[in-house]
Amino acid sequence: MAGVEVVSLGTPEVENSLSLKRRLLGELQMGWRAARRLFAGEGRPDIAIISSPGYLAALVIAAYSRWRRVPYVLEMRDIYPQVYAEASLIRRESALYRFFSGRSRQLYRKARLVICATQGLAREVMHDEPSAKVACVYNGFPAELLERSAHKHSRFTVCFHGVLGYFQDVDTLVAVAERLAEHNIDMLVIGYGRKESQLQASTLSNLRFLGRQPFDATIAEIERCHLGLCLRLDDGISKDAFPVKVWEYLGLGIPSVVTPPCEAGDFLTAQDCGVVHAAGDVGAIVSTVLALRDSPARWQALSNRCRLVGRSYTRAATGLAVARLISETLDVSTAPAAK
Repeated sequence: MAGVEVVSLGTPEVENSLSLKRRLLGELQMGWRAARRLFAGEGRPDIAIISSPGYLAALVIAAYSRWRRVPYVLEMRDIYPQVYAEASLIRRESALYRFFSGRSRQLYRKARLVICATQGLAREVMHDEPSAKVACVYNGFPAELLERSAHKHSRFTVCFHGVLGYFQDVDTLVAVAERLAEHNIDMLVIGYGRKESQLQASTLSNLRFLGRQPFDATIAEIERCHLGLCLRLDDGISKDAFPVKVWEYLGLGIPSVVTPPCEAGDFLTAQDCGVVHAAGDVGAIVSTVLALRDSPARWQALSNRCRLVGRSYTRAATGLAVARLISETLDVSTAPAAK
């Protein structure tokens, strides 16, 4: 793409499955290298766009940006240090939590704009730092997903994909698979992380676990399924969640079952694109799957709604919304030049 330069930092990927200490060190290294590369040389960028997570990398880059007097926009998909506390990595009463809270408030306060991936995150930022300028733009999904049309599996199949981290309810996922086996319904799981061992050890004949896969291979598998699952634990982070997997299900025309009640669930039910249940309610989840398997017309109606609603949330649309917000923040007109 003209005008775009992609630079490799040469640092290893900081996986969610790593210990807190290794994540801290990895993110600090990534942030330091990114900051040095971003602000190298005599010229000064007009603006820096900083993404979090990685949280510590964002703190380092923002500090460097302030030192170099470069304004920055912060793009957020998780909120820290709350995520650390909910994952039991640090205690809310600890000095470390208070330290990170102070750094986060400064991060929000000094940003020209904070763009959040959900309304819930935006509320959290405004609660923590009322002076921050905050906007919400949903993640969305690649537009090409709307154009895909795959042959579905002959047996009704539900799927789950993504990082199998702290907030994913893998116990319920396996319990649902076990109950669905009695009804000749298959489950496909693609993902990796600290909770994958339970899936690797499963001997259920209807549960197929593929581990970590490239994005294209993941989509090629998921699009053949009938129903998407997004099962999370009932915690403070999940209530504000709108996981990327749900956007991808939407783009592929796949209705979703979501737990617990959350921002994604509110959106899906309001748009008639999915169903929401309480976290861990295996019976309700199984009943929903069976009802949709036994009512092809209802399943098709939900699928059609997903396709229709999804057209407003492609990455092309959400990316344009972000570009406009940044331009407005910098007082740069986005209007086309007069002919």
